[in-house]
Amino acid sequence: KLDQDAAVKYAPPEQPLPSESYKLVWSDEFDGNDVDWTKWSKVPPVTNGNVAEWRRYTSTRHDLVSVENGMLVLKGVKNDGSDPNETRDYLCGQIWSQGKASFTRGIFEIRAKFENQQGAWPALWMLPEKNSWPLTGEIDFVERLNSDDFVHQTVHHGPVVNGSSTSDTSHDNYIDPTGWNTYRVEWTSTEIIWYVNGVKTFTYAPVVKSENKWPFTTPFYLILSQQLEGNWVG
Repeated sequence: KLDQDAAVKYAPPEQPLPSESYKLVWSDEFDGNDVDWTKWSKVPPVTNGNVAEWRRYTSTRHDLVSVENGMLVLKGVKNDGSDPNETRDYLCGQIWSQGKASFTRGIFEIRAKFENQQGAWPALWMLPEKNSWPLTGEIDFVERLNSDDFVHQTVHHGPVVNGSSTSDTSHDNYIDPTGWNTYRVEWTSTEIIWYVNGVKTFTYAPVVKSENKWPFTTPFYLILSQQLEGNWVG
């Protein structure tokens, strides 16, 4: 958990990836003029039924997802009313690799900078291609709320009780709130390890690999999401 009395609030400079037994099989530097849509798709809006909070304002509007100066930019905006068919208060850009790139185990690393805004809830995370949340698992590299100088790194698994998964393991870790930070997850056959700027933050390694405790045996895809508002973020 977050150490409020830590003498050093921010992690030291990021460290290189371990070279032993790993090779690069997929990457995206966002160095073109647009998103590489052979690797990504825009997350489609949910128009009926129960909507998960992270998709409450999901929109495919063209200006919410872009590549600018070698960076992917995901925006959350107030609805300006220009589309009479769009009545939601806010609109948010999100992309995922579902159906185009999925992975079972490996090292995953994302470098990101978050704007400091009340009500903002950006997240970088993974879900399984065959998804029945949360029984099939969820791996959250990072979630950041509002202007916090710390982030949440979480694993979800197990059955739902009162609307939540019964087994959420989460650690809160300091970041540079105004700069770039690197988030890494190392997923092996026995454990999942989280890092911030090259510093190990926590490990999830259940002794008994039951279906409830260890559903991480199937391909997972990447999700890069911006969201505004919600019960958690306020």
